[in-house]
Amino acid sequence: MKLRSFLGLALFILVIAVPIAGAEKATEKIWHIGPEMAPCTGVLSQMCLQIKENPKENYTQFSGEIEGFCYKPGFEYVIKVKEEPVSNPPADASNKKWTLIDVISKTGAATASNLERVSWSLDSYLSRAGKTECVLNYTEITALFELGRVSGNGGCNSYTGSYVADGNNLTISGVISTMMFCYDNISTQESEYLMNLGKIVTYNISGNLLRMMDSNRTVILTYSVTQPLPLVGTNWSMLNYNNGREALVGALTGTEVTALFNADGNLTGTAGCNNYKASYQVDGGILKIGPTATTRKQCAEPEGIMEQEKDYLAALESTASYRIDRQQLWLFFKNDSIAAIFENAAAL
Repeated sequence: MKLRSFLGLALFILVIAVPIAGAEKATEKIWHIGPEMAPCTGVLSQMCLQIKENPKENYTQFSGEIEGFCYKPGFEYVIKVKEEPVSNPPADASNKKWTLIDVISKTGAATASNLERVSWSLDSYLSRAGKTECVLNYTEITALFELGRVSGNGGCNSYTGSYVADGNNLTISGVISTMMFCYDNISTQESEYLMNLGKIVTYNISGNLLRMMDSNRTVILTYSVTQPLPLVGTNWSMLNYNNGREALVGALTGTEVTALFNADGNLTGTAGCNNYKASYQVDGGILKIGPTATTRKQCAEPEGIMEQEKDYLAALESTASYRIDRQQLWLFFKNDSIAAIFENAAAL
């Protein structure tokens, strides 16, 4: 009995003396992220983030994944991350997991102190599953708040809606969009983004970051300030136009409609069949165009091309104002309805 009691005591002491696997605690760290990625040493066809904890030190390569962090080249970040151990990781995986807690700063672009008259580009959104998703790297989602209207591109379709801002409180309603075909993943992203717009209750701006929250104060949309393209000198390709019957329609398949605002005060382009030219005057957001003059060709295909050309040129001549939202140019009539929407041709 004494021997059995001694062995039991020894076993108990041994158990409490051996560290328990996975007992390492999670820690929080501040990381500085460099503006460019670099090839990972010893890793085939992989690019690494450049990170450092001490801003005075050199960057080191980081090949892991930071859950919830949406990195864009050209910007320097300071972020807070949670680092926690992973029990029994796969042979080719890290024994640690990193999760974004907060983006403290993002530098490399213009800053903003107000919501309105600023071009915003979406970095991330909260999905229906409750996970922070980065915007697909081959799409861009934008927003511009001005005079009670919010407009932009949802990654595939253009959209517009109304908003009411009171201090840091914000309500967006009546959002409508064009109906262009999008691939499933782009369509899903756009759908979740537009759905989140209707859930916004409040927002805050820090540096060049805009965070929008729902009624639970959960961040559901995060944007950065972007610099819009210039009106003059950009090759614009028409996406949609007002057909004069209170309908915003897309360009006919197989047609190319363009606009180039030259520094000499002349607008030139193709209307789909004929080339055209017009003078223009711009003063702030006010834009007057016309009258237009065209070549004299007649085109039979695609069906409706000449009617499109007539309606497009009429929309140009009735333009009263414009705005540029990142890669898009929006023209408006006097009643603030949309006359035409263009995309930077270099981005198509």
